[in-house]
Amino acid sequence: MTRHLIIEKIKTYYGDKNTEYHWISEGFQNIMIKCTHQSRTIFVRATESNRRPLDMLQAEIDWLFTLSKATLHVPTALPSHHGNLIEKIFVEETPYYLVATNEVAGEPLNVTNKKIWNTQLFEEWGATLGRIHRSTPNKTLYRPNQWEASSTVMETINYFTLKENEEMNHRLQEMVHEISKLPTDPEVFGLIHNDFHQGNIIMQPQGIGVIDFDDCMYSWYAQDFSVALYHAYWQATEIAGLDSSFSTTFLDSFIQGYEKSYPLSPDTIKQIPLFVRWREFFLYALFKKKWPLHALQDWQSFTLEKLRNRILTGETYIPIV
Repeated sequence: MTRHLIIEKIKTYYGDKNTEYHWISEGFQNIMIKCTHQSRTIFVRATESNRRPLDMLQAEIDWLFTLSKATLHVPTALPSHHGNLIEKIFVEETPYYLVATNEVAGEPLNVTNKKIWNTQLFEEWGATLGRIHRSTPNKTLYRPNQWEASSTVMETINYFTLKENEEMNHRLQEMVHEISKLPTDPEVFGLIHNDFHQGNIIMQPQGIGVIDFDDCMYSWYAQDFSVALYHAYWQATEIAGLDSSFSTTFLDSFIQGYEKSYPLSPDTIKQIPLFVRWREFFLYALFKKKWPLHALQDWQSFTLEKLRNRILTGETYIPIV
């Protein structure tokens, strides 16, 4: 019923009689609907208003316009039939915000395709991140800081506090203490994508496209490096069958590309292992909240067990030289 009601609202603001609507995902954080018109395809994201206040959505939109002007291939907001970039709707008394964007056309990354999944790609991927980091607006945008309640960091901390035992919370607090001691000077800290893995990379003839800036926030640049590395390593070793030396191959090329676009502080490189460890805390909490714990598939149970064991023991998942 919720799906039908949301699509009916979307028709009012973005559709016409020839539009086709496809429920793409009810993902970890948002609902995404693909709207296919005769002349174009757009995507409409529906976000519960208690997750993202209006000003925070506007800040994301502003940054994406800045990135687009810097010739990065990113989704930018489109006005509704009423001329608004953000529309508020109510579905069964639950308030949602709607934001429509253009399609970032292209192909998703395939880690088993050696013609694509190679050092040339990793270098271009890193160069794209460098361009994102250098294209920060002069003004401070209303996006979460590392420790603010609406950040993914605090969502993770809150989950551990409410749901996990004393030992797991102790490990979390050790991690938080380490991160909180890091410097926040502009060479290492700024506005980041915060979910820069290959699932949010689109391959295009003219270069790499990047999607899903919903979690963007002010944090350490090493966080974006660690997310790219973590998920690339996970997929490369588990799906493509590559060995652990992949981490060095990937990171060397990624850093080489980044430095062609933006200066890289040695401190950021030193911080990557710490944020790789933090990614395990984040993923453990996210999966426990979003996966059907009463009906887990074998690979999901295996993943949660491995994450929990590494959190408790401090075992290193990715060898980084």
